[in-house]
Amino acid sequence: MKGDFDKTVKFIKAAAVAAFMVICAACVFLTSGNELSFFDISGSRLEAMRNRETEKIDCEGSGFEQYSTIKDVEEHIGLKLMLPSYLPKGYDVGYVIYSDMAESAVINFSSEDITKGDIQLCARLMSENRSIMIEKDDTPVTKIIHNNTEYNVFGNNGETVIEWMDNGYSYMLSGTIEEKEVKKIVNNIR
Repeated sequence: MKGDFDKTVKFIKAAAVAAFMVICAACVFLTSGNELSFFDISGSRLEAMRNRETEKIDCEGSGFEQYSTIKDVEEHIGLKLMLPSYLPKGYDVGYVIYSDMAESAVINFSSEDITKGDIQLCARLMSENRSIMIEKDDTPVTKIIHNNTEYNVFGNNGETVIEWMDNGYSYMLSGTIEEKEVKKIVNNIR
């Protein structure tokens, strides 16, 4: 009887070790760079967003060229853009365009509910002799600090604008975004 008990204990220990090894293997498999994405579902959402094929639009004469995916634009400019892994319910990547002349990318997030309007993310390379002026209404500017980046949030003609700088690029995310969604979006920009 003691022999059966010892075999059961050995089996349980072996099963626990095997389960631990499977979890460790999954963690190693899902690790990207120094970030552990095993517990970060938003990281996989971002990768899916970067690789999603976008809708076709007519850019002729605009100075912009359409790209099939966000990843294609990132490869073209040699930089991983800062994107929100969270968007309000119903929004997804609509189209992606880039202008070499303006050194600007525009990513459109469209809603399945057309009454909500689109959300636009503009990323523009800033150089020493380039400045940017952003129109705003009389609402006060709110500052949010997240991951050592300062985000400015303000209104512009009925839309909410979130503006920030990173890695030499000026970013501006704008659209009809509810106030309760702004902090969720900012806290999920990576």
